[in-house]
Amino acid sequence: KSCIFINKNGCTSFDIKDIKNPDNFLQWFEKTLKPSAEELERVRFQVENGINHNSISSLEGIVFHEIGHFLHQKTKLPTEVAKDVWFECYWKLPDMKARIDLMKEVGYYAVKGDEEFAGKEFVAEVFAGLMSGKKYSEHVMKYYEKLKGPKIL
Repeated sequence: KSCIFINKNGCTSFDIKDIKNPDNFLQWFEKTLKPSAEELERVRFQVENGINHNSISSLEGIVFHEIGHFLHQKTKLPTEVAKDVWFECYWKLPDMKARIDLMKEVGYYAVKGDEEFAGKEFVAEVFAGLMSGKKYSEHVMKYYEKLKGPKIL
């Protein structure tokens, strides 16, 4: 499944495309897992916009994601450079629809707004996708390269 949610009340996994009735799912989610307001809002946003949490949802994808982090650290890309590139990649998109389209392509986790991560999750998610055979748009590949994502041979 592409979305995994865990908190002190339990856990669930789901794939956005399997949700036939978003309202029923969100009611069940809220009643069963009692998420914080922030958690509920994030899941509601993902469900309403058809955005999976990860680019590749499998054990293989998780392993590739973490290998992507390891290899990306080796580039020693300065944090300030990464922040500038990430701002250009995500925040300079013309509107929210373009941001949602990017999230649909690479997963919500890849573009979460924490400035602290400045493209690190994006690189790890794209690396996992590439290693799993996924193809990405020119926009994604341009910024993967600018963020010094690991080369796939």
